[in-house]
Amino acid sequence: MGIQQRLPKDFIKLVFQVIWFQIAVIPMFLWAVLMAILPSRRKSLKDEVVLITGAGNGLGKELAMQMAKKGCKLALVDIKEETVTKVANEINVRHGDVAKAYVANLGISEDISALAQRVLADFQRVDILLNNAALVFSGVKVHEHKDKEIDGMFRVNIMSHFMMMREFLPGMLKRNHGHVVAISSVASLGAGPNGSAYIATKWATTGLMQSLRDELREIPNNKVQVSNICPYFINSGTDMSRMWNLRMPAISVEYAASSAIDGIQKNKFEFTIPWYHHPTFMVLKIVPQSIRDYFITIFYASMRSLTDEERTSLTTVKIMDETNKRVAGSV
Repeated sequence: MGIQQRLPKDFIKLVFQVIWFQIAVIPMFLWAVLMAILPSRRKSLKDEVVLITGAGNGLGKELAMQMAKKGCKLALVDIKEETVTKVANEINVRHGDVAKAYVANLGISEDISALAQRVLADFQRVDILLNNAALVFSGVKVHEHKDKEIDGMFRVNIMSHFMMMREFLPGMLKRNHGHVVAISSVASLGAGPNGSAYIATKWATTGLMQSLRDELREIPNNKVQVSNICPYFINSGTDMSRMWNLRMPAISVEYAASSAIDGIQKNKFEFTIPWYHHPTFMVLKIVPQSIRDYFITIFYASMRSLTDEERTSLTTVKIMDETNKRVAGSV
């Protein structure tokens, strides 16, 4: 039998720590509120090398456009060569030769390894890793999801984050300078019908980023920052966004990108766009389930069920099929 622990470790020390926590928590809370109200200093992004995934369209494209205005150097990644090259060219016309386009399927580990080699050869470093790319596939009940849909979303939406960090985080730690950013979702703080697999990937993203932050806290004098950004529905003009049924209107890509960059410059850890979603979801976690259900009924956000034709013709499905074929071929 193992040793049974009957008391907390360092019991006397624990007592004093709890007492001190009770004394300190109120001023710490008030200080946090004050810092949230007062204007915060923003770090400069000039000459920072920023790698953005999913940069060919939507939020990723807008993040690239606005980051370029901040003076960043950009490594833009997308699975579609034509779109990401067009974005890089547009930025270079406006801001000089600051952006390079890269093509990679983020669901394939070999693609990510090759991507890292090319980016580091071109830029020598990555200062801000912005994991934005995600496959969105909703409109399907939990029990109706196919294996390829679940596997495809988890590969791109969460496994790629691990692989990208494995490639670029060590360099940040060595320089003691950098910022790892994940575009998660307000869905990672709550849930909703007809999107279980996608929502599960976003819960996983939020958990990953919280764990990463705790790991970095253990490093003395660490200056590598972490941000987990949880936007509301973004009106990006994608196939999926045209199928939403929202009580509150979707936010624009311009607003989402500017809010995300503002949070990055302020070194915010976890925040929603708009900001008030975060405290709202925190309250919903502690109220009775009936109150939460009533709130969700009022402020509904749902998606109609997909037709059989849509389920095979959506761009997301085509990417999943390509990824699964390559994975199967490498086994």
